[in-house]
Amino acid sequence: MSIKVSNISKQYGTQQVLDNVSFDIASGQIVGFLGPNGAGKSTMMKIITGYITDFEGDVEVAGLKIRTSPIEVKKLIGYLPEHNPLYLDMYVKEYLSFVAQSYGLGKNTAARVDEMIEKTGLTPEYKKKIGLLSKGYRQRVGLAQALIHDPKVLILDEPTTGLDPNQVVGVRDLIIETGKEKTVMLSTHIMQEVKAICQRVMIINKGHLVANNDQSMLSDTMSFIVEFENDIDKQLFFNMEDIENIIVLSPTLLEIQANKDIRSEIFRFALEKNLMIKTLKQNTMDRPFNMGIIGTGGIASKMARTLREMNEARLCAVVSRSREKAESFALEYGAARAYGSCEEMFDDPGVDLVYIATPHSLHAEQAIGAIRRGKPVLCEKAFTVNAREAEEVFALSREKSVFITEAIWTRFLPMSQTINEIVESGVIGTPFMISANLGYPNSHKERLHNPALAGGALLDVGLYPINFASMIFGTEIEDVVSSCTKLPTGVDACNSITITFSGGRMAVLHSSIVARTDRQGIISGDRGHLIVENINNPASVSVVDNDYRTIARYDAPPQITGLEYQVRASIEAIRDGRLETPFMPHAETLRIMRLMDSLRREWGVLYPFEQE
Repeated sequence: MSIKVSNISKQYGTQQVLDNVSFDIASGQIVGFLGPNGAGKSTMMKIITGYITDFEGDVEVAGLKIRTSPIEVKKLIGYLPEHNPLYLDMYVKEYLSFVAQSYGLGKNTAARVDEMIEKTGLTPEYKKKIGLLSKGYRQRVGLAQALIHDPKVLILDEPTTGLDPNQVVGVRDLIIETGKEKTVMLSTHIMQEVKAICQRVMIINKGHLVANNDQSMLSDTMSFIVEFENDIDKQLFFNMEDIENIIVLSPTLLEIQANKDIRSEIFRFALEKNLMIKTLKQNTMDRPFNMGIIGTGGIASKMARTLREMNEARLCAVVSRSREKAESFALEYGAARAYGSCEEMFDDPGVDLVYIATPHSLHAEQAIGAIRRGKPVLCEKAFTVNAREAEEVFALSREKSVFITEAIWTRFLPMSQTINEIVESGVIGTPFMISANLGYPNSHKERLHNPALAGGALLDVGLYPINFASMIFGTEIEDVVSSCTKLPTGVDACNSITITFSGGRMAVLHSSIVARTDRQGIISGDRGHLIVENINNPASVSVVDNDYRTIARYDAPPQITGLEYQVRASIEAIRDGRLETPFMPHAETLRIMRLMDSLRREWGVLYPFEQE
């Protein structure tokens, strides 16, 4: 066996992270290590690779014990940790040469480095400093360093984190090719990734190995998580028909796998046996998320086109006030069901996530309706009309323990992370100024000129420059000065907002629904500036030095439409049991809603329903 793990236990203080875990992996196998966040995946990998030495049990790699031959074992392993540690001031080729020399490659260093650069797709970027790379390319550098010394065993902790869809495919192909000659162990919480790559899967939960099977366990079997009031004997449930497997997750928690939906049968069986069920829910880890869309307008169509190209999610239902429109939309985009009211969708047990794509004035009511029925929500921007509504929605989310997030897509785009990484690298020095604008001549649309629909530039496009500045400068605002022009209906047509942040930093922001602007964002520091083309969906970022020379350019990775990233983030948060996503926390939505409330008060832009 290439890897043999025997009776591994590990505690951090009083917390038992791993509890008597044993398994082995043969040479030439690619094995997926599945489990939710905090299950013990990373800790196990650190033990195998020798990064953690204080543990109970034993580990062997290619017949060598990690306790007695740690150096020899480490030479046999290529390791990519979850948080990829790199020397950001080194150039890509320089860093890989350094790693190769550390492994003693000698005269083979140059050839091996060139081979790894080509194999991991680093050719366009190898002349850059690592600190200037996007997160996706940094991940590729991490893979290259793990492979540089041609190890027998490859340990990869969340290897596709931060990669765009095309990069994910490339990395998966690389792992599959590598697995023909090596032993590969990779951790992930993405079931589709295991299906695409692995011959075998191990599942860990709360420090216990709860499954160790070949790929056949990842079939279309349905899975249900059942929590009981008291300890339960799983053997009782094998008397039921259609049961394929039962996994004990804890003394009171079972995962029941079946070849069809047996939730009603489980309840009846429990009632007959006098077993008290606390919760019963379908485990969606093994299938795409079913999404329902409220609305049939432009952004709803864009989301439907996005879902049609995604593997992680699919469109299953649509709602419109006109059932005829809903049926037409469903036919065009392949939704199985069309409804004439939100309540019908909220009562649909097949809908896993509701996407609200209606005018701002309807968001709060629709989000509250979904949450009351236990439906997670991805709600378009502006999240609500004002902070008071947002506070009510978030309070209900906490009360009902139901996920909701604001679907402001720029927060989720990989290029937003790239921009932050470039700023943090120091290439433009300390940033002091931001200018950003967004405007389209759309005032003819009723939702934008009608006060009853919470129209105006600020809630439609103005929040993008505000979010752009906030992602760079943060939350410490010292002063805000603003003005606006208005349409005859009383909503804002154009606005200018100057925000002074702590540390002498300033953002000058413009938005409009009557003018088409260049959509640029410029971040200026004391050593240069960045030019972001289209703050609404950044196409590229150029780095300009103090002599006004463009010294680097970063292009956006391929995307379906850009909306896929917020869908993936929502699915991940829901599967992890979180009520919000770190890309757009509830507190940040509230902070920006309050800022926009204060701006509208200053301009005298109040909506009819706010004056009642």
